[in-house]
Amino acid sequence: MLKNIKYLIEYLLVLLFYFFFKIIGLRLSSIVSGFLLWTFGKLTNKNIVAMENLNKVFPEKSHNEKKDIINKMWFHFGRILGEYPHLEKIDLKKTNHIRIIDHKNCLNSCKNFAIAEAVIAL
Repeated sequence: MLKNIKYLIEYLLVLLFYFFFKIIGLRLSSIVSGFLLWTFGKLTNKNIVAMENLNKVFPEKSHNEKKDIINKMWFHFGRILGEYPHLEKIDLKKTNHIRIIDHKNCLNSCKNFAIAEAVIAL
C-alpha cells in the first residue's frame, strides 16, 4: 500500500514538472531541468554506480576527471528530460540546434524507424 502511494506521488511530480516545462518553453526548460538533475543527481545512488562504472572503464583517469564526466552526464540527461514536453515542436528540417554528421551511418542504424525519413530529408 505504501509503495502505491509513493508511485502516485512520483507520478504527480512528473506530471507537475512536465506541464511546468511545457509552459516555460524549450530553451528554459532544457536549462532548468539540466540544472536540477546536475544538482540533485549527485545525491542519488546512481551517482555511485556511475563512478564505479567509470572506474572500471577508465582506470587511468583521475577522480576529478571522472567527477567532471558524471557532472556533464547529469546536466545532459536533465536537458533531455526538460526537452521531452517540446518534442512535437522540434522540426529536424528547420532547426539549427541539431547537426547530423555522416548521415549514411545514421540511416543504417535507424532504417526501420520513422526518424529515418527526417534524416533523409536533410
